[in-house]
Amino acid sequence: MEKICCVYSHYVLANYKTEPCKRPPRLCRQGYACPQYHNPRDRRRNPSIFKYKSTPCPHVKQNDEWIDPTVCESGDGCKY
Repeated sequence: MEKICCVYSHYVLANYKTEPCKRPPRLCRQGYACPQYHNPRDRRRNPSIFKYKSTPCPHVKQNDEWIDPTVCESGDGCKY
């Protein structure tokens, strides 16, 4: 059982919110718990493809406020 949980955890880390939800907007019954994203603010880059840093992008987090991630000019190529 422990091995299954470990494999599942790696799967979730690699895939959670990296793909858009296939249901039409507002018709997903899972809401925010859905493993896919419903808007650009929820989207994550796939960590097996893109590198992440523990420091947030200064274009996306200003002071203590999170801004829409699409404002970063580097897009998916952001070094953060």
